[in-house]
Amino acid sequence: MRNKRFLIFLSLTILFGFLAARAIIEIVQSHTPMVRYDDPVPVAMAKKEIRPYSVITPDQIEIKELPASVVPGDAIDDPAEIRGKVARGFLLSGDIIRKGHLLDREATENAVVAKLSSIGRADMRAFPVPKPEGLIVHEGDRIDIISIERGRDYSTAKTAFRNILVLETNETHIYLAIQQNEAERLASILAQGQVSYLLSPTTRGGEA
Repeated sequence: MRNKRFLIFLSLTILFGFLAARAIIEIVQSHTPMVRYDDPVPVAMAKKEIRPYSVITPDQIEIKELPASVVPGDAIDDPAEIRGKVARGFLLSGDIIRKGHLLDREATENAVVAKLSSIGRADMRAFPVPKPEGLIVHEGDRIDIISIERGRDYSTAKTAFRNILVLETNETHIYLAIQQNEAERLASILAQGQVSYLLSPTTRGGEA
């Protein structure tokens, strides 16, 4: 008698377990998970590294679509809003460009001085020199300045300055970051008109 009751109890337990499992499976199969999909929105991003206080050019930016949830509220989606603007700080490739990253060119008052200030050294000055002929120089490059002395029967050359940072270039001049106590010596050398320039192998953007 006891065995019969046990078998009945076991059978009912198995049956109820089966029915419960089936009910759970049906609930899971009928459930549609709620997944949020953001609508993609266009956003301007840095295509390459952009240096502080430099004018942003079209080749430095690109428009990509990102989920709205990851795009900051002040992100820029129109390249026209960036045209002619100056980068307030350093932007890495892939950074979303935001309104807070930009300055008006006029707001910097003097782009060369602004770039010099970004170095963070009070002893440095911006010194313009004639653009070297036959030598392609870009902002951020470093150059050596060779002093050349010519006499009637001789000519000598020596390196007067090494590893000088180029702050900015234009059609006629390049602006160098140089220590104040060396500016007079450079002015004297340039007054003689006997100089030459070499590109330094030092990595761009290193310490002055």
